Amino acid sequence: MSTLEIKDLKVTVTENEQERLILKGVNLTLKTGETHAIMGPNGTGKSTLSETIMGNPAYHICLLYTSDAADEEDSVDLGGRRIIKKKK
Repeated sequence: MSTLEIKDLKVTVTENEQERLILKGVNLTLKTGETHAIMGPNGTGKSTLSETIMGNPAYHICLLYTSDAADEEDSVDLGGRRIIKKKK
């Protein structure tokens, strides 16, 4: 059984040559066979989260930590395998 697990995800986008943080610390776990709906007001990051998971190059996963322990944070895993490379 596969699990999509997101831990403390932070995402930036570049606007006018500046990085802007648009997702701040998202956590989510979805297991095979489960059905989930992501709901909320406009502008709360639902589409950004979906686009990031799908690998849209406009969105960058950022790593805000400098310690080796950060490898356990800021991740998107599917079935125990890292599916998105972090921006360093």
